[in-house]
Amino acid sequence: MDASRAAFPTAQRLLRFIKAARQHDKGPIHHMASFYRRACREVAGPWHDEMHAPGIRNPRQRQPISPLGEMVRTYMPHLIGDSLVPVVEPSGLGDRGAAIMLQYRLRQWADDANYAMQDQRSVFDALIAVGVQYVFRNIGGQAVSIENSTLDMGQPGVVRVSIENMAVDPSAEDWDTASGIGHWAAVDRQSLLENGIGNPEDIKRIPNIWENLEETKGKDRKEGRGTEDQYLDDKILVWELCFTHRGRRFCCSLPPVDGAEFFVVEPYELIDEPEGSRYVVTGLNCLPNSLTPVSPAMVMMDAHLAKAATVSKLVQQIEDLERKYVIKPGAQDMAMRLQERGGETTIAGDPASIAEFIRGGMVKELLEGLAFLENVGKMVGPNIALAGGQTDHA
Repeated sequence: MDASRAAFPTAQRLLRFIKAARQHDKGPIHHMASFYRRACREVAGPWHDEMHAPGIRNPRQRQPISPLGEMVRTYMPHLIGDSLVPVVEPSGLGDRGAAIMLQYRLRQWADDANYAMQDQRSVFDALIAVGVQYVFRNIGGQAVSIENSTLDMGQPGVVRVSIENMAVDPSAEDWDTASGIGHWAAVDRQSLLENGIGNPEDIKRIPNIWENLEETKGKDRKEGRGTEDQYLDDKILVWELCFTHRGRRFCCSLPPVDGAEFFVVEPYELIDEPEGSRYVVTGLNCLPNSLTPVSPAMVMMDAHLAKAATVSKLVQQIEDLERKYVIKPGAQDMAMRLQERGGETTIAGDPASIAEFIRGGMVKELLEGLAFLENVGKMVGPNIALAGGQTDHA
C-alpha cells in the first residue's frame, strides 16, 4: 500500500482532489452545473442579463412564453407554502413551558439564520437540478458569513449552496458516501484575523474575491467589469471541504490557490453531521447509484424548447402579416374612393376589379404543431395546468 496515500492528506493533496473533481468533464457535477445554467436562463426568459429595451432586440429572439418558467412559478408556492414557523407541541402537561421556550428559540433562530430564504432557494434548485444546503455549527474556527450577517459562536447555521460552486467525488454513487465534498464559501478576511482563525500571514496572502483567480471569477469579473471598488468589504473565497480518512469524517477550509501548502482552518473531526453529512441534498426523482436526479426541469426541457421556439415563430408571423389590395388597370379611382373615410356611400365600379392579398400570418402547420406540443406537455413532466387549477382534475 502506498504510504503517502495512507498518510493524513495535506492541503496540497486536498486541493488537487478539488481541482480534479471540478475538471472531471464526465462527472455528474459538471453536467448538472451546465444544465443548471441553461435552465436558469430558460426560466428567466430572454430578458435574463439582457438590456431591458424592447425596441433594440431582434424580433426572432422574442419569447412570449416560457413553459419551464411557468412550471417553476406554479410549483414553488406548492412546495414552499407559508413562511417557516416552527411549532413545538408539549409531550405532557408539565412540558408546556419548556415547549413554548423551545418554540421561541427555534423561531428566533430561523430569523437569525434567514432560513426561509435559504430553503426557498434550495427548492428552486431542486426543481431545476438539485438543491443543496450546508448545515453546520459555528464552532472550531468557523467564520462563514451568511447573507452579510455573522452567526454567534456555537450557533447552528444553514446556507444554500449552488451546484455550480461545488466539488464532489465523481466516483460517488450517492451524496452520503462521497469521500470528498465541498463548496466555495465567501468569508470576511477581517473576521478571520480578528478571531485568530488561521495563520495571519497566510490569510493576508489569499487574493481578494475580485482579483484574477481563474476558477473564482464570476461572470462580471470574467468580462472585465469587476473592480476593487465593486466590493465594499474585504471578502475572500475559501473551499469548505468535508472528507473521509480511515473511516472518520473531517472538515477543513482551504485557500483557493493551487499548490498552497497551508490550511485556512486546520482539519477537525466532524461529530455533528446531520443525517451523516453536512450537505443535505434535496433531489426530486432520484435514481439509484447516481448523484444526478431526474429533476422536473430535466424532464420537460426538450418540450419547453420546442414549444418556446414554436410560439416565437408564430409571434414573428403575426407581426409579418400584411394586407394588400390588387386592382385591375383603370380601377385606381374607385380604389382611392373606397379608402376615403366618411366618403360617399355609393361608389360606381366593378367590385371584382379589386382582390385582397394577404402576405404572412400564422402557418396552419405551426398551429397544429403547437396543439401537439400542448398535449405532449400534459403527458411529460409536471402538469402545470393541473397544478395551477386551470384544468379539471378528472
